[in-house]
Amino acid sequence: MEELQVRVEQSPGIIKFNFQEIKEALQIQMTAYTSLEITESGTDEAKADLATLRKIRKAVEDEKKAVKAEFQKPLKEFEDNVKDLLAVIDEPIGMIDGKLKEFDAKRVAEKQTHLKELYDANIGDYAEYLPYEAVASPKWNNKTYSDKDIVYDISEAVIKVRSDIDVIKSLGSEIEKECLDVYKKSNNDLKAAIQKNNDYLSVKKLAEEKVKEETKTEEKKKVELPKTEEDTIYFKITGADNIKVVRDFIALNGITVEEIPG
Repeated sequence: MEELQVRVEQSPGIIKFNFQEIKEALQIQMTAYTSLEITESGTDEAKADLATLRKIRKAVEDEKKAVKAEFQKPLKEFEDNVKDLLAVIDEPIGMIDGKLKEFDAKRVAEKQTHLKELYDANIGDYAEYLPYEAVASPKWNNKTYSDKDIVYDISEAVIKVRSDIDVIKSLGSEIEKECLDVYKKSNNDLKAAIQKNNDYLSVKKLAEEKVKEETKTEEKKKVELPKTEEDTIYFKITGADNIKVVRDFIALNGITVEEIPG
């Protein structure tokens, strides 16, 4: 596009009027009011002077406005012309800008489609652990970042997850599914999955120890002899099974017994 140069010929604005003459005349006339004192008899005259001074002030102000308006006419005309020029330029600017944005949006959409295709082709069976949003990196959008680099990133992520899952499965946990769920929900945190299994084993161990203790207590109650303060007690046992239990208990604890024929 050919470069255009705006040429403006501007003459400095000059406004001449009898400023000094009017100022000196006003100063002389205004001195009459510096020591003015209002009396009952002089109020009408003071009001008349006030009205006259306000008229003079208004006349000066109106003249200023008239001169300013006239002085700004060429500036106003220049500004209007510039606005017309800008409107002519802005039309193609808007069109080109819109087309560039449309082109960029299309390019970004095509790039995202291509990236998703690379992801789908290389993620294998691990999409549930590695959703696209978790794997994709902003650097994938760089022109200098090749498809080979992107595939490498995906493969590295898959290798890590596969290894972590193998570790979880090697635990042989009774709650393997729950451990895998924790792994997935914790953004593939292997430590969280292992801790889930460790917590389960700890609770299970406590439960088993409690059951074992309760079982021991129940068995002890079955063979517990009646309490007595004497050194010797006499009791009769009937039933072959009961006799065997008591004999085992006596032998285990080294108790001296004497059989009394019944």
